Amino acid sequence: MNAVAQWLINAPVWIQTPLLLLVLVPVCAVAALVLVRVVDLLVPADDEERRVIGSGAADGPSADDGRGPERAERNVTS
Repeated sequence: MNAVAQWLINAPVWIQTPLLLLVLVPVCAVAALVLVRVVDLLVPADDEERRVIGSGAADGPSADDGRGPERAERNVTS
């Protein structure tokens, strides 16, 4: 293992750069996914955000029924 580490340290930059990117991009993607999930748990989306992004059905007058936000909020029937 020490020989591999020494070879990597002494390798030219054109070899180190792609190897670094191959490791760091997946690590950062996993870290970002974890952070997004933590924020989603700590700060849940409200009804308006659920309506806009379409994640789950929002019950009640704020649900998107195609009438527009003003009519939906007042629960006006056509």
